[in-house]
Amino acid sequence: MQRHGGLKRPRPLIEEATGADVSPEPLLSYLEAKFGQIYGL
Repeated sequence: MQRHGGLKRPRPLIEEATGADVSPEPLLSYLEAKFGQIYGL
């Protein structure tokens, strides 16, 4: 499977793998949940 990843540009590969547009929202949600609990944010 890894050998096929080099055939596509990053954005189309991510969109194909996740079935969604590339967005910072999942990362931001994860970071807010993780560090919000640690630092009481």
